[in-house]
Amino acid sequence: MYLIKGVKPISSKKISKERHQIFPNTSLSYNMKRKILILNYLYSLCHILSLRKACGKICKKGNFVDAFNEISRGEAMKEKEKEVYDVLTGLGIPFKRFEHPPVFTVEEAEKYWHNIKGIHCKNLFLRNKKGTVHYLVIIEAAKRIDLKKLTHLLHEDRLSFASEERLKRFLGLSPGAVSPFGLLYDNKNLVRVFIDEGLKKADAVCFHPNVNTATVLIPKDGFLKFLEKNGNPYHFVSL
Repeated sequence: MYLIKGVKPISSKKISKERHQIFPNTSLSYNMKRKILILNYLYSLCHILSLRKACGKICKKGNFVDAFNEISRGEAMKEKEKEVYDVLTGLGIPFKRFEHPPVFTVEEAEKYWHNIKGIHCKNLFLRNKKGTVHYLVIIEAAKRIDLKKLTHLLHEDRLSFASEERLKRFLGLSPGAVSPFGLLYDNKNLVRVFIDEGLKKADAVCFHPNVNTATVLIPKDGFLKFLEKNGNPYHFVSL
C-alpha cells in the first residue's frame, strides 16, 4: 500500500543495496547508514512534493514526470531571461522589469500594461518565399502591418510567418515570447531587423525578455545600442 499515491515505499532490500553504493568503505554502523538513507529518501520526497505544488499538481494523478517537465521548462525560461538582463547590464543599458502571468497575444498582454510607461511593441518573425532569408519586424503593438506593402519594401516575392521550428533555430524562442532579445542566439547575425519609423519618436520601448511571463522597459536609445552591439543589421522603414 502506498502512503502517497505514486510514491513507492522503501524496501529493506533497496536500502541494503544503496547502502553499499553510498558507503562502500566507511566505519558507520549499519543502523546509522540505514537512518541516513531513509532521511535522504525523505528529503528527496519533500523536494518532489514541493515541485509538484509549484506546478499546481499536488495530489493530482500522482504524475511526477509532468511536474518535473514543467519545472524544467520554468528553469530554462528563467535562464533565458537572466541572460537578457546580464547583457543589458553589461552594456550599461538601464531597464525595468514587470512580471505578469504567461501571455501569448497582444490582447492578453494589454491587461498588464497599465503601469508600464513605454511603447509596447510586437515582433513578427518572417521568412521569404524560399526560406533563405529571415526578418524580424518590430512595430507598435496597436499597429497593423500590411504584409504586401512590406514584401514590396523588402524586394521579396512573398513573405510569410516563419515556423515554430525556424523560430527556435534562429532566435532560440518559443511562440508567445518573440523578442528582439532572441537575436542573442543568432550567432551568425543572419536575421535582418526592420523597425517601424514611428518608434523613432519613442522615449522607451517594451519587449518580452525572451519569456512571456515578464515585460522589460528600456530606453529606445538603449535598445538601438543593444542592436548595434549584437551585430544584426537593422533599418527603419515606414510601415
